[in-house]
Amino acid sequence: MTKLPFPFSYFANIVTPRRVFLGRKSLTKFQLVVIFIFITALALIPVTVNMARSTNFQLAEIMPDMFKQVDHDTLMTIQAAGFKDGQLAVEGSQMINSRGTIGVNLSEDQFKSVKSGISFGETAMILKDASGYEFKVSYTKDFNPQDFTTVEELKQGISSQWLKQNKAFVAFTMMLMSASLILVSNVILIVGGGFFVWLTKKNHLSSIKTYQESLNLVLNGLGLSTMLGMVVGLISFDMTLVLSIQSFGLVLMLLGVFVTTRFNDSYAKSKVSKLQRA
Repeated sequence: MTKLPFPFSYFANIVTPRRVFLGRKSLTKFQLVVIFIFITALALIPVTVNMARSTNFQLAEIMPDMFKQVDHDTLMTIQAAGFKDGQLAVEGSQMINSRGTIGVNLSEDQFKSVKSGISFGETAMILKDASGYEFKVSYTKDFNPQDFTTVEELKQGISSQWLKQNKAFVAFTMMLMSASLILVSNVILIVGGGFFVWLTKKNHLSSIKTYQESLNLVLNGLGLSTMLGMVVGLISFDMTLVLSIQSFGLVLMLLGVFVTTRFNDSYAKSKVSKLQRA
């Protein structure tokens, strides 16, 4: 059989449990690092695609106290306000909610004393929360509060306006958090899994001799499950599900490797010979 060059050799060695085992010496140390990065990047793809598709963001998760200030009085006043092409047509300044924390055309001094609230200006709104977050969000031309019929719809509208101008910030934050989670998960899976596979060398029947072989075997075993997790994540994004599929898939693959090879080269090759003769 012709020996395939890297990276094609890696993809050939992830197809079956037997190939996963017999291909455990195919990667150099540098190639192990490349495949580790590749597997981590695969798991990140659903996060990237989900962020590109996202049109809303639960801003209430980082500014909870501010959204508590939004009430029915706020909705009624904003509905009656004249918004056209991203501009608010209301003269004078006034507080518009029962708590005195949300207003229109508030001066800097008026809004300075508010810990959590919203100041609707002519072309932008200032969002402030007691947690320390404060954002200035310009209205887009399609922002029309008259379309909101409930307080929840108004909150979603405010979140949507914020997301349109802070999508890069959200995407970077989500990518950073997800990358950290996936990186830690993969390190535990690969380093930990490789260690336990390496321990089988204590059995005289095992053909595994080095830790590098064990790491190579685990990376081979992660290939299919990571790809499956990526596909599922693209269909229905859930980072926990993606990582669970990756982990559970590795466990099943290692179980399959043991059943079909007993971690022994002679046993694995004899099975191949029997299959070829059959």
